[in-house]
Amino acid sequence: MTSKIFKSTLIAVAFVFLSTVILVMGVLYAYFSAAQKVQLVEQAELITIGLNEGGKEYINKIEADGYRVTWISQDGSVKYDSKADTGKMADHSTREEVREALQTGKGESSRYSNTMLEREIYVAEKLDDGSVIRLAKTQLTMSGLLLGILNQLVVVTFLTLILSFFLASRLSKRIIKPLNEMELDNSDTVPYEELRPLVNRIKTQEELIREQTVSIIQKENEFNAAIGGMKEGLILLDSRGSIITVNHAARNILGLSENCKGTDLRNVCKSPDLKEMLSKTQKGEYLETVIPIGEIQYEFHANPVVSANKVSAVVVTVFDITEKEKAELIRREFTANVTHELKTPLQTISGSAELLSKGCVKPEDVQDFYDRIYMESRRLITLVDDIIGLSKLEETGFGFNKEQADLYEIARAAVHRLKPAAERAGVGIRISGEPVQLKGVPQLLDSIVFNLVDNAVKYSGENGSVNVSVSKEDDKAVLEVSDDGIGIAESDTERVFERFYRVDKSRSKEAGGTGLGLSIVKHAAMIHDAEIELTSTLGKGTVVKVTFPLVETGEDIKES
Repeated sequence: MTSKIFKSTLIAVAFVFLSTVILVMGVLYAYFSAAQKVQLVEQAELITIGLNEGGKEYINKIEADGYRVTWISQDGSVKYDSKADTGKMADHSTREEVREALQTGKGESSRYSNTMLEREIYVAEKLDDGSVIRLAKTQLTMSGLLLGILNQLVVVTFLTLILSFFLASRLSKRIIKPLNEMELDNSDTVPYEELRPLVNRIKTQEELIREQTVSIIQKENEFNAAIGGMKEGLILLDSRGSIITVNHAARNILGLSENCKGTDLRNVCKSPDLKEMLSKTQKGEYLETVIPIGEIQYEFHANPVVSANKVSAVVVTVFDITEKEKAELIRREFTANVTHELKTPLQTISGSAELLSKGCVKPEDVQDFYDRIYMESRRLITLVDDIIGLSKLEETGFGFNKEQADLYEIARAAVHRLKPAAERAGVGIRISGEPVQLKGVPQLLDSIVFNLVDNAVKYSGENGSVNVSVSKEDDKAVLEVSDDGIGIAESDTERVFERFYRVDKSRSKEAGGTGLGLSIVKHAAMIHDAEIELTSTLGKGTVVKVTFPLVETGEDIKES
């Protein structure tokens, strides 16, 4: 602003100076020209009087300094000239001032030189004898006068510009200094009254901007808090693919740095599938794709934001679908396993019934076929009961109440029920421990003990042994079931609690298992916030340890 004021002041001063010079010179030139003309007229009148009275003798006495005197007869011939030889002078009767004097008694005219730098002023008076006396004076024109004083004018102009430069600089700084020292918050510091409306408007705008800034910051904080707490990844890109906003989850998923804003996502991401998807989305396509990153499956959604028929931004959302994929895989496996488990006994029942109905069975074998049909039917009923029980365990509104129960008594009752089956298999069962009271669902606690002990008996083999113990450790109840059976391979220990998963399928079939026992144990333990620990050595046996918290951490499961 200082520079602008300085330039404006300097230009204004220069313009005023030049205008003043031109105006003054014009006025002075006009004034002196008029004065010279008046002086020339007065001189002509005096000479006319002198000639009328003194005749030719008078004209020889005239001292014509600064002007030219010419005496012209009525016929136009020159009788006398103070500057030239009259014999060589042409007829003057046609000259404007002479012709006018002959007609009216007085005449005036002016003529410019060929260079236009000078002009001649002529004044003529008619004498009593009819002749004309003419006075002429040479006068510089305006351009000639300027050329005459050009050197002086340049010097004056230069000095004026230097002075104007100095004054303009001082003046501009003086004007700007109060503005620089002005405090917008204090209306008393406004240096010029003309600025007060502007200052008031600025204060109003400043207050509005402050309110808008606070609102924007609040909304930004709310937005960042919202997307920061998301488990899903969220990335907002501009039309060029540069990152505008990215939440913590997306940074972790894609391995982006904290300072990734403003960078092109395609340059920092390593997945070619994601790069291709972003390139297509910037052309207006909505795309979904599944991209594996490490061992996790992520589903990417790229949605273009279109404004005025152009893609102005791209919103990318990232979902971890690993559990979903696992659940889908388990569902397919469950469907296939259920189908297989139901199909085998149904085929046996159907085939046996068909042979019996057609009389293709020997009389002595009929009872065996009836027994086979009965056993497979019981197996179907057990399988269906286990599936229904497992489904109920997986439901959120499980229909039982928790109550105080003695884990040792529940374990002792389960062992008692399994002793006949263990004796038939040649397996010994021993229970030890102490009474431990905990809050739980007795039916589920019984199913945990029963299935663990039943599994141990089935996989121990003849002359095997199963040990069941119940103890209290600090604020936890511990149920431990161990056997010296076939054991479980390390590769299978993570999957034995899955539905229908069997370590030894042939032995499971012989033992009559459904493959759902340990899955029921897992879900029943989850309802009690219990932890299951399984250790096993192939060919030496297995130990399953279930730890129940004695302090209730969740709400009671209410009846539905």
